[in-house]
Amino acid sequence: MPYEFYKSVYTGRGPEPTVIYPARGDRIDYRDFMGKPSQEFLQSVPAHYDRVWVVLKNNQTKTGDVDSTTLVLSRLLGTNYATRQDTSFPGIEVRFYGERRAAIANQATSAGER
Repeated sequence: MPYEFYKSVYTGRGPEPTVIYPARGDRIDYRDFMGKPSQEFLQSVPAHYDRVWVVLKNNQTKTGDVDSTTLVLSRLLGTNYATRQDTSFPGIEVRFYGERRAAIANQATSAGER
């Protein structure tokens, strides 16, 4: 079922989820899954989002090792977010990164000023 369906019936209290990659337009099509995000794009994510959900599919090499994009993603988001939760399905890995470290540092500074 396409993501757009789930987005259309979202009744949560907060803002609806936003697809940040691929983000070529209002609708996702097969071309959105033909490439991998650049390291520059991945580095820009923590500055803009307090929480990030990542869906990984086919992220292993032919030898069964984790691919280079997943390694960069793990290192970069792991450094910038305090929380990581993983869920696996056959052929798919879903990760949640939360509590952006910059936000935590800002909260600690604010608490110390009181």
